[in-house]
Amino acid sequence: MVFVETDLFVIDNSGAKLVRCIKVLGQKRKRTRLGDLTLIVVKKKFENKNNITKKKIYYGLLSQLKYPSLRLDGRYLVFNKNSVVLLSNKLKFLGGRFSQLPSKESFKRFPALLKKSQLVI
Repeated sequence: MVFVETDLFVIDNSGAKLVRCIKVLGQKRKRTRLGDLTLIVVKKKFENKNNITKKKIYYGLLSQLKYPSLRLDGRYLVFNKNSVVLLSNKLKFLGGRFSQLPSKESFKRFPALLKKSQLVI
């Protein structure tokens, strides 16, 4: 589950390595699900990437969670780390491709991001 001050990994090539969640948007329930939007701050980034800056607020789309999530067919989906996809303030995808496979539940609100990924779990 992702709460405030949770560190998340970035699975796209936008240039960020590690981000921190500062707010989960649209939450009326206690736990987060795949596909929820979060406000995040970049903590670590790659040295040669200049399109993002540290200590700036971005949007993030939760694409992998350690907490088991139940699919409609009865299977549970579990990843080994919490990860996010970076979005701009206009909710546009900042990276060019994904470095790991995202889940299909995370793209229900943003079907245009499915074109960027070749495979989806």
